[in-house]
Amino acid sequence: MTITPEMAKQMLGRNENNRPINWKKVDTYAAAMLRGEWKVNGETVIMNGTRLLNGQKRLWACVKAGVSFTTWVVEGIDNDAFDTMDQNEVRTKDQILHIAGIPSSRRVAAAIMWHAILSAAEGKKTISAASQTINVTASEMRQFAKEHDVVVDSVNTCFNAYKRFQCMPMGPLTGLHIFLRLRNESLLDEFMEGFSTGVGLDIGDPRLALRNRLIDRSSRRDKESLKHVAALYVYAWNAFKEGRKMTRLSLKNGLDKLPAIS
Repeated sequence: MTITPEMAKQMLGRNENNRPINWKKVDTYAAAMLRGEWKVNGETVIMNGTRLLNGQKRLWACVKAGVSFTTWVVEGIDNDAFDTMDQNEVRTKDQILHIAGIPSSRRVAAAIMWHAILSAAEGKKTISAASQTINVTASEMRQFAKEHDVVVDSVNTCFNAYKRFQCMPMGPLTGLHIFLRLRNESLLDEFMEGFSTGVGLDIGDPRLALRNRLIDRSSRRDKESLKHVAALYVYAWNAFKEGRKMTRLSLKNGLDKLPAIS
């Protein structure tokens, strides 16, 4: 049936003793509905005469988006069946990308998420703050990967670099690599080659400073977060692109606002 926002409100009126609502998930569903991405996939809203048993997030999303959505609705299920619902394993985003035929799906999912975080943080806020506001759906990831051939290419390039220099965390590096590939940065290959191999790097080269910083990080038990590493990547790239010398790469963890990416 097609459920209107008014119908959703009525169904939610039968929402007794349900689980706490994940409002971030509600926002994700509502955004998908607004974009017209919501599909009938066989998942059901489950009701009985007195209670909503399953589907509260979808119904709240309908109300929040102010648009109707179509779904299967099952009535007449016993209240005693409530604790048996949602026991199946939920497909992860990388599993959905794999099903869609996208290679290296786990790395692609991480790369697209990091690309979104860096794009949101660039020149405006800290990476930590940006990551709290970003939630890229599996549908958005699939569409982004299908529209941009550079995604899989960046993942492969960064994975090959990682095999040469395993102190580099791949996720944020690949996100930055996609960002720069989409801008057709001419120096990107040179940056990656020197950074991953360390060959021919003189003191003052930002790539050497970045390598030394990551080697130091890998030896610590209390390693800085990947968000911190993502900022290190951006600062090193900016210095390299701008031709600035950098002998030491130091950054206060969690306190930095990400600069514009050169």
